[in-house]
Amino acid sequence: PPPPPRPQFFAGIITAITDQEITVSRTLVGHQPDTRSFQLTNKTKINRTNCQPNTKVTVRYQRLPEGNMALQVIAHPTSKSASKKP
Repeated sequence: PPPPPRPQFFAGIITAITDQEITVSRTLVGHQPDTRSFQLTNKTKINRTNCQPNTKVTVRYQRLPEGNMALQVIAHPTSKSASKKP
């Protein structure tokens, strides 16, 4: 059988999240907003307490015939908590 597709990455802001799917939107300067949905499975690595709407995330996913399958969802801390260093 052919090897599975290589994982890809998509970063943006969560616009919607359910038990089965996460929707992420990003806006690049000079481009139309790009919104993608990813299927969540019991194998998806995700910290659901950190993944709320309007949270910045990076999704590692595979593009499969049945859709984009999320492998990992990484939430990024807000700039307020990340900016304080001694």
